[in-house]
Amino acid sequence: MSLLILVRHGQASITGDDYDLLSPLGEHQAGVTGRALGERMAQPAVIVHGSLRRHGQTASGITAASGWSCPVETDDRWDEFDHDGLLAAAHPEYATRPALLEALAAQENPARAFQDLFLASVDRWTGGEHDGDYRESFPTFVRRVREAATELAERPGTAVVSSSGGPIAVLAALSTLGANDAGPEVVKAWGRLNEVAVNGAVSKFLRGRRPTPTLLSYNDHSHFEHDRDLISYR
Repeated sequence: MSLLILVRHGQASITGDDYDLLSPLGEHQAGVTGRALGERMAQPAVIVHGSLRRHGQTASGITAASGWSCPVETDDRWDEFDHDGLLAAAHPEYATRPALLEALAAQENPARAFQDLFLASVDRWTGGEHDGDYRESFPTFVRRVREAATELAERPGTAVVSSSGGPIAVLAALSTLGANDAGPEVVKAWGRLNEVAVNGAVSKFLRGRRPTPTLLSYNDHSHFEHDRDLISYR
């Protein structure tokens, strides 16, 4: 039996100069998640993480806190979609991070302002009418995540994967709907699942008879319930 344990990375540096670094909270979340996994399950056959730094940092935090000594691999197919590219395509005036941060700083609620911009940019991307504006269309994103998951599920034993909310929500949507590609229902389900993804949360998938691994549980963050300050969504 092959299990995929997908962990969303810890909180990134949303308002920092470099988003692709864990915030202090994100580092703490990775450690708490690692300790919880180490207590709940035996050492996996492998830990895989995307090529983004926040993925690698989260995998390192999990490894250190769990005490595991299994092989660690990098697979960029587990990377998040290019949110900077999405913002730049929808709002060229925010094509550079300094410009975006300056605009957000002028808002009464910068976090809410960023969320609104982000969601609108994602809707434009998934709508399918502007695929030529992006390096990776939504259907292509779905396809590469599914390929990464199905290939990993073919390997024996359990794999722990440090990834992002987007790829994890893709697998959850495909499995729940019994779909293999990015149809309208997948787009809708993915959007709802991705919006509620918790940093450091754990989702579990089982290799079964279907092409896409079967969802067993999604977005489990019970290991944070002892301290609600550990729960973050962005």
